[in-house]
Amino acid sequence: MVLRPLLQHLTSALLIGLFLALGLLTFGKPFLFDRIFFTSLFIIAFAFRNDVNLLGVTLIIIVERLVEETAYLLIIDSLSLKVVTYLFCIFALFLRRNDSLFYLTLTSLCIMIGAEIYWFINDYRFLNTHWYIFLISLNLFVRKAISSRCFWTLELAPNKNITPLKVDYYVYQLALYFIVINLVTLAEYLARHLFSLNSLLIYNLYALTNHILAFIFLFLLADQAIKVTRRNKIKV
Repeated sequence: MVLRPLLQHLTSALLIGLFLALGLLTFGKPFLFDRIFFTSLFIIAFAFRNDVNLLGVTLIIIVERLVEETAYLLIIDSLSLKVVTYLFCIFALFLRRNDSLFYLTLTSLCIMIGAEIYWFINDYRFLNTHWYIFLISLNLFVRKAISSRCFWTLELAPNKNITPLKVDYYVYQLALYFIVINLVTLAEYLARHLFSLNSLLIYNLYALTNHILAFIFLFLLADQAIKVTRRNKIKV
């Protein structure tokens, strides 16, 4: 009993060291990062397939990452695709109209639509702003899925013990940070292309920030998995 808190802190420290090393190893190597990220998620999903709570959180992130990776391969310079992406974001906002980020995201979206119309009228070169709009929409859906996870799981598995986890809150908050990062990136886009401000600060920090947040998520999920394992052993 005396050693348990010490072991818990030691385990967390080892996890932090592991994911810090992986983060440094994979930065600037997207294919290696994707392999490690997806492998970690699938291992956790398989290992905890009988724990509907942890499995549910993991599956939400797996689906989100798969959709993001697929969309990245399909993104093209297309006005039709851009319009569809903006409509997708409007739909996501409708579903999350009680979200704490609703008004900030809606205001930013309206400004972006106005800018897009201005650029179109003035025959300005095509900008891939719709990729960031898509990522904002996707993270709004993640927040919707996380906030509804217990209800959806109860509908699918009414006989299971459905409880919220700390990692639910962490993923919910991380999705917020991803949304804010993309909103700030779009703001820099506007400053650069509407007001001719030569600012690339956010653009240059974008990949690093997303990389750090991704590994923070992996650490939180792995840490939760270890706590679930420890709790199950205590019950036995």
